[in-house]
Amino acid sequence: MGSAKLVGEPYKYSSIKNEKEIRLLELFPGSGNDEVRVALYSAPIESLPPFEAISYCWGDASQVETILCNDTPLVITTSLHGALKRFRPAPGPDAKPRTIWADAICIQQTDLVEKACQVMHMPQVYSQAWRVLVWLGEEEEDGSLDGVAESLAVAKEFLPDTPLDVEGLHQTAQGVLNKARALQKEGRPNFLDHDWVSLLRLLERPWFRRKWVIQEVCLAKDAIVYCGNITFPWSTLAYVAYNTMASGVLLMIVGNTSLVAGMPFMEDHSHDHDDKGEKADSDHIPQYRKVPAGATLIFQNIQVMHMIRTFRHAGTLLDCVIATASFDCTNPRDYVYALLSLPVHPTSHQVIPNYLQTPAETFIEFAVATLIGEQNLKLLSTAPAMSRPRPARFRTGPDGKPIIPPYTFSEPMALPSWVPNLTGSGLINPFASYSVLPQMFHTGGAVTPPVAVSDDKKLLYLQARIVDTIDALIGRNVKYNIPTDADAAPFLPRFKGNLQMARNQLWMRNYLRICQKFVQGAPAGELDSSTPSKTPMTPAQWLTFARVMTCEQNNRRDALPPAVYDAFDEYVEHIYNVFADETEAEGERDEAAAANIERMMAQYGVMLESSVLSMSSMRLLGRTAAGRLGQLPLEVRLGDKVAVVIGGETPFIVRPIDKPEGEAGASWQPDEERYQLIGEAYISGIMQGETLADERYTTKEITIQ
Repeated sequence: MGSAKLVGEPYKYSSIKNEKEIRLLELFPGSGNDEVRVALYSAPIESLPPFEAISYCWGDASQVETILCNDTPLVITTSLHGALKRFRPAPGPDAKPRTIWADAICIQQTDLVEKACQVMHMPQVYSQAWRVLVWLGEEEEDGSLDGVAESLAVAKEFLPDTPLDVEGLHQTAQGVLNKARALQKEGRPNFLDHDWVSLLRLLERPWFRRKWVIQEVCLAKDAIVYCGNITFPWSTLAYVAYNTMASGVLLMIVGNTSLVAGMPFMEDHSHDHDDKGEKADSDHIPQYRKVPAGATLIFQNIQVMHMIRTFRHAGTLLDCVIATASFDCTNPRDYVYALLSLPVHPTSHQVIPNYLQTPAETFIEFAVATLIGEQNLKLLSTAPAMSRPRPARFRTGPDGKPIIPPYTFSEPMALPSWVPNLTGSGLINPFASYSVLPQMFHTGGAVTPPVAVSDDKKLLYLQARIVDTIDALIGRNVKYNIPTDADAAPFLPRFKGNLQMARNQLWMRNYLRICQKFVQGAPAGELDSSTPSKTPMTPAQWLTFARVMTCEQNNRRDALPPAVYDAFDEYVEHIYNVFADETEAEGERDEAAAANIERMMAQYGVMLESSVLSMSSMRLLGRTAAGRLGQLPLEVRLGDKVAVVIGGETPFIVRPIDKPEGEAGASWQPDEERYQLIGEAYISGIMQGETLADERYTTKEITIQ
């Protein structure tokens, strides 16, 4: 808490008289345990003096300190207090106050009307600040962050610029890996042997998951990152994160793929665990093994910020909502409001911050602005409520291991099924393409008929064709039967002691076995991962299998190169062979075939694995009555319908609603068909508009409730 001498009446804000003004603070010099002193004043947004803006994570609201604001006590969070102490000028005869903007002080947080108005000024604040100061908190006392700035600078030197197109991404990734392997053989520093531990530890800081920080760095003229006395340019971190994530080589860093098993750059972890899978003394675990479980997610978040900064002038608010789904915020309204300043697009200006309305009203307003304001059906790919489980990020169980299922779900809200509950997004990568990239699918054709919403904003009216029915599904209990440590223990030598990698890849093997049998026509009730399929796959089946497991796109929703499909059977063979006994037929390949698998995995393996994980691992594989295979939303049921919405990018799964009896059904129109939207889907054979020319199906108006 603050010093005992900071007593008296707490600071009382004076109302901002002009809506076009903001508050700035003068941060006075001080050092050590000197109390933090600031002076707060108003200034017109059109003529602000030179100032810097702080970007930080508020932290625990119960952890507070007291400062002097205009010589009056003001309580702030411990996190902001640490930032002000770090950024205040040192005392001296020539020391002058430092002009700062910090939201928790410069906005009266308890005045919701003022807060809504000031939020609208945040684009000017962060774009006009001559520099943004990113505060991550104090350094770790154990020295685990030592050398992080130097490590980041060296990593940047290993990475070439990564282009935005998918072919360029693939070629660059191959170049990075090939160069690293060549340098490794020569005993020289390289990307794969680089010590990433200090950087990955830094990325565990909660700032990297906070929704508001996105605009704070994306709008900045310049941004510097501070963690205690550690400092480096934000641009360096963004460069490294984007180029490792976009090129697909991040899996190599964190060691979560069998594609590195047996390769020369994978360290020996055989002493991490004994033959029974018991952990060895943690002091003897190599640095490569001490990687945070959430590293991939944080690299993805930084990549997203880099992409938004690059494309914000062409992107939409919906693009930003989809891209930032893995970021968190305390106030559910901010899942929309925190992004309003990012796109230079009309929809952003149709949604006005209003903290007096409920989160549900905010989400409905956003949905209507997108669907009606710009007639953008891509919004339906983010709906509905409750179908997108919210990941238990970085939570661990009593044994210290990350919790996978069961998941915690969206915050309950009374929403129409066509309105996304944004509190539950983040785990599933939608199929709808970003507006700044070429559109992948054209299920409903190129022309969108007028989209309408009822006056009470409960019903959505669409033109659609009902083309199929869900007939078979792989059950969740089968798909999410996560291997235990005991299951993986027999295979530890093949993963050089890396237990987590062994579990991950054992699940992948089991998952692929089940899906392969399902693709070959096995009934859903007879799926078993304990044995491989005994029926050979035809080339046509392999192609269908590859397409339905990748949904024809990478984790950024770019179209996969055609050669990737040719490598899919080698990828599956590789996963099977990692776990195969010497006597198993699935592991018997001659040297030429083995060399071909190794070559194909080096070239396409990472792209395939990241695509399967991002596109199908959080969906259910199903089959329709017409025999079409598809990746379906988790909430799907047998008997649900496949709808092709005219103008829609993807098919949708909908559930018929029976007309209620009596007064409850009085609002229904004659012959009206109402449905609940379950979610978007990938359905083989209809993704490019094939059903539009099929005379078996007719277009009609349907109502989504």
